[in-house]
Amino acid sequence: MPITRPKKSPENSPAFSLINTVWWAGTIGLLVFAGLCGVILYTMRITAPPSSSPERAQEQSAVTPSASPSAKPADIPSYELWVLNGSGISGDAAKAQTLLEANQIPVFSVGNADSPSYADTVIQAPNNVSKPYLEKLKQTLENAYIVSPDIQPGDSDVKITVIIGKARK
Repeated sequence: MPITRPKKSPENSPAFSLINTVWWAGTIGLLVFAGLCGVILYTMRITAPPSSSPERAQEQSAVTPSASPSAKPADIPSYELWVLNGSGISGDAAKAQTLLEANQIPVFSVGNADSPSYADTVIQAPNNVSKPYLEKLKQTLENAYIVSPDIQPGDSDVKITVIIGKARK
């Protein structure tokens, strides 16, 4: 009796098996990618500020009086405010950051000063920083610290440095 071999079907060939595996891997990869994109878009929509429509802008301008140019808020987003601990007391720079940010003065970075032996709190700033900003910064710090009366020149054109000293109010 002659030996009969089973007919080769395309489903049993190695090429078909490879194609099938690649197809399933690609489908699963595409679904994972789509899911990640959806999560990212959803997160961006939640954290993005509300868009301003013309109606909303009219409502806000009707409720909030516009400030005159001379009453501009004293904030300078183009400067980096660094708060450094020069008192040697652990956590002092972080406490000062909390005080400043509670008064709408954003802090760029917190760290340690070159020395832990500063007596008074020192402000170092470039010459071109606005006086209203520096006054607001100084007045806010004076609520908790003894601040040196003179603002020292800074070592950078974009960096304002506050070094927290040991003296308190």
